Amino acid sequence: MRLNRYLSLVGKVATSIWCAFVASLLLGLNWRQVIQAAFNSGQPIQGALTLAIVLPTLLFLAARGTIGFARWRLQRELWRRDVERLGGGPADGGRPDGGR
Repeated sequence: MRLNRYLSLVGKVATSIWCAFVASLLLGLNWRQVIQAAFNSGQPIQGALTLAIVLPTLLFLAARGTIGFARWRLQRELWRRDVERLGGGPADGGRPDGGR
């Protein structure tokens, strides 16, 4: 259960970072200059603004998708263990009477 909480926290942090990025776009931070300075030592880059918006968006979507999948797998495994512990697992046909 602790892993599920950590994955939830990581998802919230990723969402917060994405919201801060979008807010910086709305407040007028010039991401084109930031990207040019980071990737090309200040030289113009074709499509720098597109790179500045698309790259963080794709990273965010990949992070959220991966976190969501990991949480789903964890919940599925915990559910499977609960079902087996309560006697309704696949070993006895999924029925409380043991498949008889």
